[in-house]
Amino acid sequence: MKRNKVASAIAAFGISLGLVVPGALVSASPMPAGFEDTIAFPGDTLHADHNQLGMWVPNSDDAFVVVVPGTTDNRSPRINDLIGDRESLIIRYSESFWPAISGKSGAWLPLWAPTYDESKSVAVAHTVEVMKTLKDSGEVIVYTGYSQGADALGNAVEEAGSLGPNTTVLIISDPRSPWRIKGALKNVPFSGLLLGLLGVQNDGARDPGKTGDTTVIHVIVQGDTIAHVQWTWCRPVTSLVVNLLGYSVIHTGTGPYTYAHIENLKHIKTFKSYEGNSTYEIYDTFHPIALFREMVYGWLGIPVSLARLERWDALAEWFFPTQEITAVNTDATVKLHEVPLTPDPTVPVADPTAVDPALPEVVNPQPAVAPIVLPSSEDGPVLAEPSAPAVPDAIAPSEVPELPTVGVPAPAIGDDAAETPAIADVGASVPSDGDALLPAT
Repeated sequence: MKRNKVASAIAAFGISLGLVVPGALVSASPMPAGFEDTIAFPGDTLHADHNQLGMWVPNSDDAFVVVVPGTTDNRSPRINDLIGDRESLIIRYSESFWPAISGKSGAWLPLWAPTYDESKSVAVAHTVEVMKTLKDSGEVIVYTGYSQGADALGNAVEEAGSLGPNTTVLIISDPRSPWRIKGALKNVPFSGLLLGLLGVQNDGARDPGKTGDTTVIHVIVQGDTIAHVQWTWCRPVTSLVVNLLGYSVIHTGTGPYTYAHIENLKHIKTFKSYEGNSTYEIYDTFHPIALFREMVYGWLGIPVSLARLERWDALAEWFFPTQEITAVNTDATVKLHEVPLTPDPTVPVADPTAVDPALPEVVNPQPAVAPIVLPSSEDGPVLAEPSAPAVPDAIAPSEVPELPTVGVPAPAIGDDAAETPAIADVGASVPSDGDALLPAT
């Protein structure tokens, strides 16, 4: 893969900041070592079980990946399959969330760590600097961010402007998604004051028009509290519990039915923005309550079959239905429309005209019919089209043998006929494996 333009651009940027010496230009790494402690550092290449990046970015095998990690999410399974054996750059920032998470800030206790907005603002500034450096590299560049990193990456794209035709921005689990937690909290009384005390600015849903013509792809899993908050006003306590579970098992979890293994999830919808160039890929997973039960069973060392997980999912959906993502229930400031599902380039498409060599050759069982030769004429023998076989005459009624009657009366036809029993509405029944339901709140 050609990296000379990328390496030269980054090295030049490092020299402009006084961070590297000219000798670093001969470094084979796309990121000079002197650059590591301030803006970003090179990521390790690793083996990926699935080409997750290829699911959304075609022809990305040789892409250069720039990662804006989420909160304490530097090298989690959520981004491993996005990088794989590609060369990458990791944006350096504190990844903290005062007063709960120290992240990479170095603070002994979260109480001394930077706030969410302080942490994110550093990530935005560093990402913008890298974007300006790589803008004219001519290489295929993919920027990706998760959670707090997605929030920072989206803001950086808005600030940096157009990034060129070879650049794709992959925003995963954005707190400012159209089905967002930030936009939803704007309708909650005193939420702005509470978020302000936590050092979080409620900047609402992201406007896709502000990212211009840059190709932006949003990835959202239904039930993820950060990107798809669940709320039923008449059941506030249950809504809060479901959202807490969605955060713990879908957003921060790395199980087989989370963002870490999105290839296992069902791709259900694709939306396009009317303004800008943003695409929204929506995936579905099991209900947060079902996934939490699976997680607890895993702690206890009890295996959970897929059939049992599906029963738990149906039971949880009956108890608290997951709100479906649509183009109608977005934030009022975001206008989207649904389009056909984006095909997964990593899945080979079967050729409908191809013949499987393992299948036996099909031979026409009908014998060939020889033409009938009529008597010769002056011009030679006359060929006639083959005629259909003769059909025997109809059997006279008197020749039809009388069949014995069977001792089952024929059903009555008319008003006295018995009604056909209605098929039971099995969809209304709740599958159960002996589990008790939680009381509705």
